[in-house]
Amino acid sequence: MKKRFWVLTVLLAFALLLPLVAPASAQDRAARVRIGITSDQWGLTPYDYNTGYPGYIMMSLLYDNLLWFGPDGSLIPWLASDYAVSEDGLAWTFTLRPDAVWHDGEPVTAEDVAFTMDFIKNNQHLRWTDPVTNLVASVEVADEHTAVIHLTAPSPGFAYLIAADVPILPQHIWQNATLTWGEPVDVPPIGSGPYKLVEHQTDVMYRMEANPDYWAGPPLVDELVFVIIADTNAQMTALRSGEIDLATSYVPPELVNQIDDGANIVVARTPGYVLDYVGMHADRPPLNDTAFRLALSYAVDVQEITVTLYGDYAVPGSPGYVPPSAPWAVSIDPQYDPEYAAKLLDEAGYLDTDGDGWRETPDGEPIDLEMHTPTNNPLRMRAGELVAEYAAKVGIRIQPAPGEFNTWMTTVRERGDYEMYLGGWSAPVQQNPDRMAQLFHTEGALNFIEFSQPELDELLDAFAIEVDSARRLELAAAIQELIAANAPYLCLYYPDALQGYRPAAYNGWITIPGTGIFDKQSFLPR
Repeated sequence: MKKRFWVLTVLLAFALLLPLVAPASAQDRAARVRIGITSDQWGLTPYDYNTGYPGYIMMSLLYDNLLWFGPDGSLIPWLASDYAVSEDGLAWTFTLRPDAVWHDGEPVTAEDVAFTMDFIKNNQHLRWTDPVTNLVASVEVADEHTAVIHLTAPSPGFAYLIAADVPILPQHIWQNATLTWGEPVDVPPIGSGPYKLVEHQTDVMYRMEANPDYWAGPPLVDELVFVIIADTNAQMTALRSGEIDLATSYVPPELVNQIDDGANIVVARTPGYVLDYVGMHADRPPLNDTAFRLALSYAVDVQEITVTLYGDYAVPGSPGYVPPSAPWAVSIDPQYDPEYAAKLLDEAGYLDTDGDGWRETPDGEPIDLEMHTPTNNPLRMRAGELVAEYAAKVGIRIQPAPGEFNTWMTTVRERGDYEMYLGGWSAPVQQNPDRMAQLFHTEGALNFIEFSQPELDELLDAFAIEVDSARRLELAAAIQELIAANAPYLCLYYPDALQGYRPAAYNGWITIPGTGIFDKQSFLPR
């Protein structure tokens, strides 16, 4: 198989981020595993799942991608049994597994791959439409099981942005689908993955059954039942009582030693590569003022918030966004300096002109910012309160506005009707440096804060097409420095994945950095 050196170099760089891990001590099997989740994940099709974690992982149990993450965290062929990259980097040839079939028995073919890329281009998806439209020029169906994806330019990010992230759709199911982004999808969740969805009670539960015809062999667990328990503490209670066998909500750090008894319940600890952050709507005053956002970043003691909430189970957030453990990260430590924050605010004209202890805008308007926080995560709610307390010390009024998670999603991500919010990005966004463009480019599909900085756009555009590894690292460093200098996010911390499970119910878990033990690989033969 012929691949260009730059492709191998980039893939190896990601492997450095995801260290080798071993399978669970026993290849256990189980008739049923009950898993706690905090919210309904909608229809679980690629166009109808609610969250990156656990929603994307649940959806991936039903659908397969061309590539996937192996047990050691590196990319491996998946629905494609093999792939090759042309010398010029413009053509990726994928050989599909001849024994892969859809849940209704129809074979998976190269026509499905071509259809998927065209469908995503023509039907808006916040995660995939931009990269597929920008990177994929065309798809050639060489034969029934061979698809050649032609790129618009050599792209070291293609493997992660598309091949390992985009689920392949069955053409015969989706070819007549009509979609409206944000609306329910009236398409059955028929995929080629290891499980079939057989029951969904909205806001109550999901039930999946093992796919006996899966190309990798029958899964190790016959039935997965996902129980919706909206509150993290309630999930911990359900885990302790035996109502669930795995909690996808992370165990609160203060409860780890109480819950993990080493026998009945074990808490698996994994680097999470999840970022909790405060998003600031950059087209609304005063948050459209870089000086104001920078002042907030100096006013909030990120280190102290991290220690208060997580102890040593999290790493303080980098102002440059990228987790410090990433191979492309540059060292940018958060700086707590309330005096400098006050100085920045004074110089920018944000003064307390009426002596009430709260600053006004340069136009004399009161500053009263609302920050949306989801109620399904007590630690995020407390983080929002602490941010508000620190801001108050320099005269900025921020009022946390707790709300139910789906309401939060609608307000922030669908309507954009907010000033600030406290949210998080899951591992697939954090692990891939090419995702930075989706978050911070003016045209980025995940740029919910409507941030725009022309110099940063130029750097992100250059990064997307650069194939030289050393130059990519230089560009990544410059991007992080510019993000830190503009403070579009207030990056709080990167918590470890702390997942509690009952080994007597199932002990075949594989620990994968980024997603922890709740991953497709944990349920498959090895």
